[in-house]
Amino acid sequence: MDYREEAIECVKDCVLPIHQQIYAKYGGDFDRIYSEGYNSKWYQGRVIEPGKVYELSYLECSCPKVKCGLRNNPEQCECSRQSILFILSQLEPDSRFDVRIENTILRGGERCTFRITRRAGMDIKHHFIEKGQGEPLILLHGNGENCDYFTGQVDAFAKYYHVYALDTRGHGKTPRGNAPFSAPLRWAIGLPNCSKTRVMKQNCMQRCWA
Repeated sequence: MDYREEAIECVKDCVLPIHQQIYAKYGGDFDRIYSEGYNSKWYQGRVIEPGKVYELSYLECSCPKVKCGLRNNPEQCECSRQSILFILSQLEPDSRFDVRIENTILRGGERCTFRITRRAGMDIKHHFIEKGQGEPLILLHGNGENCDYFTGQVDAFAKYYHVYALDTRGHGKTPRGNAPFSAPLRWAIGLPNCSKTRVMKQNCMQRCWA
């Protein structure tokens, strides 16, 4: 049985916002989240390997169907695993995670414990230049170009925005790397998940500055 849809429906409205608040409070620092943020009478976190491996334990089964007596098969704990995967995907859509069930109350354990391994979504570091303050503005060059193309524009836009001009993968000082071409640009330069980020491409700027 595929528990993913059920898991998402269970946590998206009430549980996910709690995790989002904790994530924001600690600035996305997983080591602090699992050592300080996840420390309550309902759940406890633990850092196994800093920056990579973590453990999350629920001191009692949090599944409402188990509490109501509608679920008692240990295999159905997969729903909880899927809920954790969903929450992690919402907190960091650009990272990859593995979640393993260590033990659960339905399996005879004293608590429900999950091992979480965080895998980086990108294997390269982008070269970029930045200037100014305010809302982010990302300047994108065309094929065969690099961030030097924007030397004049960076100074002009920096009066109004926090400007980032980057070398895209395989251009300028940024290597191509082996990871899929799927990570959002804001992740490449370390921006938070910000809906106000603006992106301007080279062909648009040629029209604007002609």
